[in-house]
Amino acid sequence: MIGLEVNSDKFKLIKREKGKIINAIEGNLNDFKKIGGPLFVTCSTPKAIGKVYHGKVSPKVLEEEIGVSFEVRHKVFKKNDETFTFIGGVERETYKNVLGLLKNYGLGSLSRLDFSPFVFHDLLYYFNFPDKVKDFIALCYTDTCLYYAICKSSLVELVSSMERGNDFEMVSDLIKTFFEEGLSNIVITGNFPKDIKTDLAPLIEDGEIEIINPFFEFKIGVSKDFNQPAYALALGVTL
Repeated sequence: MIGLEVNSDKFKLIKREKGKIINAIEGNLNDFKKIGGPLFVTCSTPKAIGKVYHGKVSPKVLEEEIGVSFEVRHKVFKKNDETFTFIGGVERETYKNVLGLLKNYGLGSLSRLDFSPFVFHDLLYYFNFPDKVKDFIALCYTDTCLYYAICKSSLVELVSSMERGNDFEMVSDLIKTFFEEGLSNIVITGNFPKDIKTDLAPLIEDGEIEIINPFFEFKIGVSKDFNQPAYALALGVTL
């Protein structure tokens, strides 16, 4: 099973067999050579929004909330015997551009195609962070985008994305906005700056900063060390 995170013309790849990681590489899509096995792909996007609604969502509400120019991911799930619907929207033009890009590089036959903000959303639930941490801001850094999620009372209510730039200023603004609403913890993964915990510590007062390394439950069969959190989305799309 192969997980591929695509950022523009760059990629990060994880190949795994059940609980063992057997390859981890990155490079340019021009140099990509498909390795045998089901291919699961997540693509970066700086313009995406994901929201959670109580109950099921009608097409009318969907159109009012997301609009008609978005490609929508729709998932109904239960939590504590309540029904919720996660709606993720990516601009249709972005979606078409991604399909064209993947086809150009010979990646047209896929077991899964998703977008990184929504894979990040799923990753948080896969490792049970909403129930463990309950109220937090989650950050996922990639080479081109910064994704963030807002979790309140063990429910991830919002997922969004922005292009990377002045990362510290952007994250500071998020912290100031949502800590006023009672969020006191930060969960981080991806290709984040090495001093991020030190940099953010003065901003969160009594909160906690936790790093997600999704490889902790996998046996690593790769010959050389690699920055495991930086491959979080490449792994996450296979889970």
